Amino acid sequence: MSSRINIARPQQPSFNTDPHGLSNSRSSTGYRAANPDDPVEKLKAYSQLVEDNIEIYSQPLKPHLPAIGRFLIVVTFLEDALRIVTQWGDQIWYLQHAVILKRYTEFAIAGLLSVVIIQGFGYGLIFDLNFFLRNLSVIGGLFMVFSDSMVSRKSPFAGLPTISETDRKK
Repeated sequence: MSSRINIARPQQPSFNTDPHGLSNSRSSTGYRAANPDDPVEKLKAYSQLVEDNIEIYSQPLKPHLPAIGRFLIVVTFLEDALRIVTQWGDQIWYLQHAVILKRYTEFAIAGLLSVVIIQGFGYGLIFDLNFFLRNLSVIGGLFMVFSDSMVSRKSPFAGLPTISETDRKK
């Protein structure tokens, strides 16, 4: 009958860790004791408290997080469409002055190209085939825009005349 588990009574240890009584009376876990006045320790304790509270109070929302995420994505696109409709004049002005004039095309392409490459490394998907092929198509589009901007330049050398196929006399 003594082998039955009694929940109300604390279990006695079955072995003595120091049978001769020669060890230090303070318990040793292998870590030194933390100073409670240390600001880093206070911050760790506070962040642990906040994390525990977030974990407790967010439990009812966890089953609904995918639906909430999809809803927020749809709302983002709807807000974007509404903003385009309500700010049509600003959109037209931006397109006419910044995009159509093709100012700083090389710098914009270099910036976008660096973002595409950094995303691959940042997300750790550089060796994922689908991600790589999508980025390859984006990079191809950027190179097409870059080649268009190089062809449409007026003159690579300021003040020097150039001869093109249309300027030749036959």
